[in-house]
Amino acid sequence: MFEGLVADSDLAQADRIPLPLRYQDLSFAFLTFAADEALVAPHLPDPRLRPVQIAPDKVALAVSIYDYRQCDLAPYLECGVSVLVETQSEPGISPPPSGFPALHYVHRLPVTTERSRRIGRAHWGFPKFLGEISFAMGPDTAVGCVIEPDRYRLDLEAFPGNETLDRRLRLRPLLVPGPITIAHVVIEGTGMIPLDDATLQLEFDEGFSDPILSALSEAVFMEGVACQSASALLSGVIESFPAQTDDRA
Repeated sequence: MFEGLVADSDLAQADRIPLPLRYQDLSFAFLTFAADEALVAPHLPDPRLRPVQIAPDKVALAVSIYDYRQCDLAPYLECGVSVLVETQSEPGISPPPSGFPALHYVHRLPVTTERSRRIGRAHWGFPKFLGEISFAMGPDTAVGCVIEPDRYRLDLEAFPGNETLDRRLRLRPLLVPGPITIAHVVIEGTGMIPLDDATLQLEFDEGFSDPILSALSEAVFMEGVACQSASALLSGVIESFPAQTDDRA
């Protein structure tokens, strides 16, 4: 996957990290849930974004958990919660490149190391916070736990099927508020496994609220994929669009 790769000349100066970032060895689970549109749409942070409707009054939320065992930033774990979105035609954001799915608005992205938090926020605007994350894959289950201290705890258990897939997982994360920025992620693994089912539980600490996480706690599992051994590339910012005031009442 990395043969012939030429690093971006834009360096993270404080940490001397060439772009794109390379993740040479990781395991992950990526799951999609159907949530009530009325619980999600009002809470997107930019008026140019709207959640993708996947069924009448239903939109897609994604949970992705990663264990980066070898990468340019040293080992760490992270867990993303995102909303599948599309954009208004004006002022216009380019459609996904060929082979890429729709955009994912990255809502929360806790990580386990200060360095990955700092670089992710400084160079992409990822909403990264320090948290406690565990993830383990076995022959029958993939189990993850995420704790953002004084905010919430998320417990996830997924059940792999018997089929294996030969494919790449392509993501197009989108970051707001402020300027809309878009990066590209390509994950390539051997033996990606579809998930037959999954359960998710969320517990909120007293005084903390998050409408999108609340919608996720009531959402229904749709589909997912997991992989024990994969590699990935994260680009620099590919597209950037100015901030726009939300004039919605």
